[in-house]
Amino acid sequence: MKMKTLSLFILFSAASFNTNAADDYSPIRLWQHCMFKEMNDFVASDEILGRSKIKEKIYRHISSVKQVPWTSDVYYSLFEELGHSASQAAASMALSCGSELDYNAA
Repeated sequence: MKMKTLSLFILFSAASFNTNAADDYSPIRLWQHCMFKEMNDFVASDEILGRSKIKEKIYRHISSVKQVPWTSDVYYSLFEELGHSASQAAASMALSCGSELDYNAA
């Protein structure tokens, strides 16, 4: 009886773990994870992005999106605050993480 109870406990706890982890594999979570990794691994980011305040603004933007954005959306949403170089770097990272090019953008 103890073995049956233990196996049922393991079965139900494993099932709840797997359903809770489903959000971790949604397209937006995978994109955000890739973007955070790009921000950390991008060797030239300190030279291009400069101060850490700029990086913090990009991190906040990445965290706030609800779906995988177009590359141009990443660029234009950061352009006014950060300028061309930082926005272009963020858009380039977004493209390498799976954002699509928006051929209809100006």
